[in-house]
Amino acid sequence: MAGKKSYETTLKRLEKAVETLENGDLDLEKALKIYKGAVADVDSCRKALETAELEIRRLEKTDSGDFVKEAIDD
Repeated sequence: MAGKKSYETTLKRLEKAVETLENGDLDLEKALKIYKGAVADVDSCRKALETAELEIRRLEKTDSGDFVKEAIDD
C-alpha cells in the first residue's frame, strides 16, 4: 500500500483538481487532462483505502485485550 504521505498527497491533488474543474475557466483540452488525472487519483486513493481496510480486518483482539494479526485469505 502507498504510505500515508502518498495517500494524503494524492488526495490533496484530487481536491485541487475538483476545485479547478468546478471553477470552469478551462478550455476543453485542459479540463479533460485534469479530469483524467483526477480519475487516476480516485483509483489510487480507493486502492489505498481498500488495502488499509484489509489490514484493519486482520487485527483481532484477544481475551487479554491484546491485538494480534489474524491470518486471512485475500
